[in-house]
Amino acid sequence: MFRYTSKENYYAVEFNGNPSDNIRLIKVIDGSPSILLVKTSKILIGKWYRIVIYMNYDFIKVRMQSHRIRQHRTLFKKKN
Repeated sequence: MFRYTSKENYYAVEFNGNPSDNIRLIKVIDGSPSILLVKTSKILIGKWYRIVIYMNYDFIKVRMQSHRIRQHRTLFKKKN
């Protein structure tokens, strides 16, 4: 969860493991969620991932590290 203002207004990155392996960028306004972007990526249950979220006004960039070395790959870039 990020850019949290209340339990009914925030952004989130949601991971769905097997069988769908989807990563979703979600925006919740007045308690109503909307999916901004969806990325299919192999998600292993029990594995740790490092997520970095960059926000600059209406620009959102989400990156994920999935290896031991600190190499992040971009999952989402979104301008609202």
